[in-house]
Amino acid sequence: MLKRRLRKQDVRVHDHFPAYSKDFCRRLGIESEQAMELFHQTVSMKSVGNLNDFVRSHMLEPFDAADWTNRLVNHFEDLTKAHEAVLKARTQLTLLEPLLAECDAYDELDSRITTAKAAREALRFYCADRKAALLSERLTAFAGQIGEQQTNLTDAKADLEWLRRKERDLEIERAGCGGDRISQLEAEIAVEEKEHVRRKGRSDRYHELLTSVGLPAVANPAQFIARQRDVADKTAAIDQEQADLENQLTDITVERREFGTEAKELNAELLSLRERRSNIPKRSLDVRDALCAALGVDVAELPFAGELIQVRVDCAAWEGAAERLLHSFGLSMLVASDHYEAVSEWINERHLGIKLVYYRVPERLGQTPSAPLSERSLFAKLEIKDSPFSAWLDRELAHRADYECVDTMVEFRRAAKAVTQAGQIKGARGRHEKDDARGIDDRRHYVLGWDNQAKIDTLLDQANRLQVRLRDLDRRAAKVKADLTAKRGLATTLTLLAEFSGFADIDWQASVNHIAALGEEKRRLEQQSDELKRLTAELAVVGTQIEAAEKAKDKAQTELGKLSGQREAAEKQLRDTKTTLDEPAAESAKMSFSLVGKRIGSRSLATPEDCDTCRIEVNDEITTEIDRLTGRQNKVAARVVGKMGDFRKAYPLETEEFDNSVQSAGEYRSLHDRIASDDLPRFESEFKTYLNTNTIRDIAGFHSQLTKQAELIKQRIETINDSLVDIDYNPGRFIRLEPHPTVNVEIRDFRKDLRDCTSGSLSGDDSNQYSEQKFLQVKALVERFRGREGQTEPDRLWTRRVTDVRNWFTFSASERWRADDTEHENYTDSGGKSGGQKEKLAYTILAASLAYQFKLDWGTSKSKTFRFVVIDEAFGRGSDESTRFALGLFRRLGLQLLIVTPLQKIHVIEPYVAAVGFVDNKTGDSSRLQTLTIEEYQQRQLAHALGTASRGS
Repeated sequence: MLKRRLRKQDVRVHDHFPAYSKDFCRRLGIESEQAMELFHQTVSMKSVGNLNDFVRSHMLEPFDAADWTNRLVNHFEDLTKAHEAVLKARTQLTLLEPLLAECDAYDELDSRITTAKAAREALRFYCADRKAALLSERLTAFAGQIGEQQTNLTDAKADLEWLRRKERDLEIERAGCGGDRISQLEAEIAVEEKEHVRRKGRSDRYHELLTSVGLPAVANPAQFIARQRDVADKTAAIDQEQADLENQLTDITVERREFGTEAKELNAELLSLRERRSNIPKRSLDVRDALCAALGVDVAELPFAGELIQVRVDCAAWEGAAERLLHSFGLSMLVASDHYEAVSEWINERHLGIKLVYYRVPERLGQTPSAPLSERSLFAKLEIKDSPFSAWLDRELAHRADYECVDTMVEFRRAAKAVTQAGQIKGARGRHEKDDARGIDDRRHYVLGWDNQAKIDTLLDQANRLQVRLRDLDRRAAKVKADLTAKRGLATTLTLLAEFSGFADIDWQASVNHIAALGEEKRRLEQQSDELKRLTAELAVVGTQIEAAEKAKDKAQTELGKLSGQREAAEKQLRDTKTTLDEPAAESAKMSFSLVGKRIGSRSLATPEDCDTCRIEVNDEITTEIDRLTGRQNKVAARVVGKMGDFRKAYPLETEEFDNSVQSAGEYRSLHDRIASDDLPRFESEFKTYLNTNTIRDIAGFHSQLTKQAELIKQRIETINDSLVDIDYNPGRFIRLEPHPTVNVEIRDFRKDLRDCTSGSLSGDDSNQYSEQKFLQVKALVERFRGREGQTEPDRLWTRRVTDVRNWFTFSASERWRADDTEHENYTDSGGKSGGQKEKLAYTILAASLAYQFKLDWGTSKSKTFRFVVIDEAFGRGSDESTRFALGLFRRLGLQLLIVTPLQKIHVIEPYVAAVGFVDNKTGDSSRLQTLTIEEYQQRQLAHALGTASRGS
């Protein structure tokens, strides 16, 4: 209602304070917030507590750097994206370069392999070409040699024919002289000499065999018969020994096979135990793993009972007995109700290959308590692992392990249910059991407990024993095999001895005697006639000549046959070689002959055989080199595929159409070329444009603006000093404000960072290093403007502090002599001054501030500027001198003063005011204001003083 009435009366009404404040300042000519703040300051101005704060807050205009910093942050977002694009391209090149280097290595190896294969392919043609030339030369040589041997053969045949005719003539002539018997004797001697040689060889072999089997030599038929009986006896004995050794070897082989199978099973179990903590056999665990994998259930949700039960450490002596009693239950799988249906279905549909018992464990157990068991029960010696099945196991074991653990057989016979440490069990209804199929301390078959280290140690001991046993069996088998080999050799020797039929077969001495007798008879006949001697001598000479002629003929025939065979072989080789050279590939292979020549090097190719040997050797060398290079190439290909996979994983979008294979190297090369020649230069250009054209330019502008503001502050201080010059702070002295660069490290570093960001930007340095350096400098600066993660508020305060140019300066007040402008005293605040001096400094700076902010002229009594000042109790506790000093300053400025002060200061203020408003509150409930002109006030004061004086007199 009030607002409507005021508006009808053309009163300006504001709904919010900012609009009212703006209108108020406009109407009163207050141009800045500092001027308004100064107006508020005068209300309770007492002293200048900190000169820097006062000058910055009330005498200098703030510079709004938010728009500049926001612009820098916004432009830096674009710069960051451009920089990330450059880094991404460079990173891609960094990843692609080693990848392509591997591709180049692969191609280089491929080229070497191709060259080697070409050389290997050309090798056979190269060697064939050389071999054909050598074979042609050899055939020419064979033609000459064959002609020579044919001539030799013809001559030898002619000589042999003439000598045989001469021999026949001499034999006929000798026969006429009684030479028939001599011819017969010579024939018999020749036959007997051959028999002698045969018998002597058989005798030597027979006695050598006797020596090898440890039998003595023979010299007559009786000894030979005895020796053959010895051979028969030894043969029978050796056969039995062989049979015994073969049986031993069979037994050892069977035993080793059994131990080997046990060792394999033991090793498999050890490997399984090392991968788990359970003592449950591997076959049972494999079935459970398959079940859990099919159902997507963790194995911990389907434990075997044995994995949750173990004998207490202090009752370890009863561990074997507990295993005997609870072994089958320990191998039982526990299934919670949630999994029961799926587990039963899976087990029913498969052939497990083992016996599997499982129990459905309900979520809630019945309330029937178990009967209390004594401390001597096996149940009391067990501990159950904490699990969702603990309660069910506890109740189940209370029934299954309620056997009393007894130490003596007397206690065993008296107890209703008992078990001994030896593993004998006494159950209900008189049933007794002791299963010693395995040792009670045989940990290999233990199933209880959630720590299998003891079982592993036991199995390791057993494995070591098995290895020792296997090595012993191997040694025994090797010895039996060696003995059997020796026996078989001996049996073979005895078999060879048995093949000799009689003593006459080896009686070479009888042949010697017979030859001697025939020779003696021939000598007697030859000595009976001189003519017969002559003819016999001539026959002997002719016989020798015939023998030589026969040898010459045989040699010529042999050489001729040999040369003919060699010629045929050479002709065949030449035909085969020409067939090779006629192949279509032979012509193209000639281009690689130089490569083949380098690989052959200094090898000799003097014969066709050298060509074949060289071809085989060099072919093997080239094949080995190709295999080696192929192996290296495969390794390089694997590295290439790995690097391609890593690159595609890092950049899936860019490589969506690529493959991880060396055949795709061209795509990666194209990508590299595109990035290196197009993307990276373009990204770098955009980055440099953003950096230099936008960001650096903005920072330079920001720096320039801040520098401009700093100059404005200096100018404003000079303007304020112009006001202070007119104020006599002390007789002959005035105050001057002096700005100094701040020593604040943050501000100094900030200004240095600004200079560093823009330094060199006009030098034309276009290098990547320069750009990256500038980016990092700008990034460090802009990130603080934006607010770093976890330091947003400190960075915000830092930004406000360093971008407020007023903070770039510290101020001091210099009291100077007006006569020569020399300094009398310098101080930075009012600390260390007396009360009056503090007030005087405060009023001096306040007056200068008022003059500056409200643009007042000294000594002007009328002006259109705002000159109203409210002072609340400012002069209440100050000295009269400082009060008069301040009021004199305010009068010279032509200020309108509203002074709120106690009555004790009225005598000082009276000369400077035109009216007095007197406020009192007699009842304490309400205040009264009485306004008087200064004259009325003085009259009443005088009247009051006179009245007081008259009452006193």
